[in-house]
Amino acid sequence: MRSVVLLFVAAFLSAEAPPPDFQPYEQALAGSHFAEAAAFTDKLLAARTPADGKPRPDPLLNALIGRLYLVAHNVEAASIYLDHAPIADLPPALRGPTALDHGRALEFRGERDGALKAYREAAAASSTPSERRRASLGIARQLLVANPSAAAATVVDVANGPPTAERWEANYLLSLSYSLLGNAESASKFADTAWADAADAPVPALAPLHVAALRAGLAAARHDAAAERSMLTATNGLTLSASPELSTQLPVCGDRGLRPSDYVIFSFVAGPYVTHRLIPVAASRIEAIVPFADALAGITPVTQGTGRTPVGTVFTVSCRSVVAGGFVAENVHDPLIAWFVEHGIYAASASFDDADEHLNAIAERIDSLAARYGKDSPLLIGPRWQFGLMLEKRARNGDPVSPGQVGDLDKQAAAGMRAAGAPEYLARALDVHVGLEQAAAAAATDPSEASAFVAAQREQFLQMPFPIARTIFDGMVRNIKDEWPPEASKLLIDLNGRVPPSMAGRERQAWLRRLADAQRSLGKDGDASRTLASAGFERDLCVMGDSQPKLLEQHFSYSDYPPGLIAGEQEGSVLFDFNLSPSGAIAGERIVYSLPAGIFDAPSAKGLGTVRYVAPSRSGKPSSCRGVFQPIVWRLEEDEDFTLPVFSRGLTGPTT
Repeated sequence: MRSVVLLFVAAFLSAEAPPPDFQPYEQALAGSHFAEAAAFTDKLLAARTPADGKPRPDPLLNALIGRLYLVAHNVEAASIYLDHAPIADLPPALRGPTALDHGRALEFRGERDGALKAYREAAAASSTPSERRRASLGIARQLLVANPSAAAATVVDVANGPPTAERWEANYLLSLSYSLLGNAESASKFADTAWADAADAPVPALAPLHVAALRAGLAAARHDAAAERSMLTATNGLTLSASPELSTQLPVCGDRGLRPSDYVIFSFVAGPYVTHRLIPVAASRIEAIVPFADALAGITPVTQGTGRTPVGTVFTVSCRSVVAGGFVAENVHDPLIAWFVEHGIYAASASFDDADEHLNAIAERIDSLAARYGKDSPLLIGPRWQFGLMLEKRARNGDPVSPGQVGDLDKQAAAGMRAAGAPEYLARALDVHVGLEQAAAAAATDPSEASAFVAAQREQFLQMPFPIARTIFDGMVRNIKDEWPPEASKLLIDLNGRVPPSMAGRERQAWLRRLADAQRSLGKDGDASRTLASAGFERDLCVMGDSQPKLLEQHFSYSDYPPGLIAGEQEGSVLFDFNLSPSGAIAGERIVYSLPAGIFDAPSAKGLGTVRYVAPSRSGKPSSCRGVFQPIVWRLEEDEDFTLPVFSRGLTGPTT
């Protein structure tokens, strides 16, 4: 399991103590003062330990911890805690702010229906005009995808009202709504108004970044490359490329009525203050927006969208001719955090600062709980695990730490989880996580260690529920540029025995594509052919041929990079979907994503004309096929003599 999500474990609390004054906590969150908010929460963690020693979920603590982790940008943990903080069970002063933050967390994860419900709860529970305006904006953002008219109606009063901290966003949403409805003139007018208001917006809103991305998208929709690039300069959007998720999550043509000619232009903005927003700006038709928005929900479409640096861009997407092997229909919540929260297990401290003072306080907490409830109390699971993690952090920083001490803490915490009825695969994650992290670290710095990492993961993977194992496996192999190590292919084949009978549709096809790739990598071509035949793919797809398409030649050169884009330091990427003729020539090429929207389309298409593949065959005879995907990445290297477009899967061939 990922260490970042294993941090939030521990002691048990009750709802017996009266709620304190929450103003210091709210002020700390508003100022993004994590340490102060954590100190406030820590006092409640200690005060609300159940007197009977039996763990129970505590909505108040779930709300405080969830909101705290949201400020810390741990959205995964935040959303789980806030899912278990029903506002009816909270003090009135916390209901509106908690529902707003719950909506933000769910929106970040791409859970549009859940976010809409949370924002509507916030609107009903809000106690201030500002909270009500923020709730209205949140509602409008969720409505925008399927009903731009309703989104506009939700925010028109805020846009027409007096200057407020939220007025810029109301005009921003009106601009988006009119653009999606095909009224470019009104969209431009409201974008200009939003731009003027953005200058006075609070810094955490990142208003200029959002509006600049909006204006870049409007420029892309009217094919004004100069204006688009001007706005991308304002959004740090010059040096971004598409992430692997952008390709793998695109929907398939024909699904939900999508046509090959359909497209949507999205803006994407990420940065500090829990900013992660994927918003449609323009589309071929309104009906095409929802399938693309649903498919891309919750992903990070660009390589630098980590949230640490403010970035914004715009990109155009169209449907794929065939599903990608890495496609997943639904994000999986972290099961360990979910189990802890569902069973009322809370951290000894909300902060994981490893300073001596803090570490000593947790050690004292362990001793106190053991003296009061016994050394086998379930209340000790979290503090022991937390203490072990902090010691590991100290060890990584070069401080002397006894390996035996960390191992004992891990084993004690795992034993406590087993006694508390946790699934074995979760308890075992505590037992073995140190060894797995060491293997993962070695694989990250030395690709030759990938086999050892997969071998170390094997037993753990085969105990997990299939959706969780698949999610972790996908993350593990996503960054492997060359062929998977044999151990990874064997592991995936073994995982196939755990596929749930309910898996169907595109997700089943995606899994079977992955399975066939693993079989082929082990020389089991017959098994791979039978696997693909069972998936229901159309016969004329290249994936159904004798072998996968292989790049034979391409003739991009330095001169292909447009001089104006070099001078402006503009980077980007374009993904083509095309057919192959019996001779291996490209035909029927179509762009399925373009980032930034439209900027590199023409030079990429020109260069694609120099590309040739090994002739496809079926049953041993030359044959045409369709559904090859080739990304072209335009990247400026430090050495000005190496300014080349790059063919990639990795750097050498097609992504199919």
